Amino acid sequence: NSAGIRHVDDALLQHCMGVEIIEGVTVTGLRRGNGTQAVTGVQTSVGEIACDEVVVGLGPWVNT
Repeated sequence: NSAGIRHVDDALLQHCMGVEIIEGVTVTGLRRGNGTQAVTGVQTSVGEIACDEVVVGLGPWVNT
């Protein structure tokens, strides 16, 4: 089933690439670096998360 495949893919990403997938959290904004357009943090409903890279994954359930 697709849920099982997703679980394996998530586990591989987390283990091999240091990826952290956080679900059930609302993104409220992005923090930018000093004098650059680079994203250095993600502001969420549970606080700010510092980051080097951000991947925005959207699906069909996104409100437009």
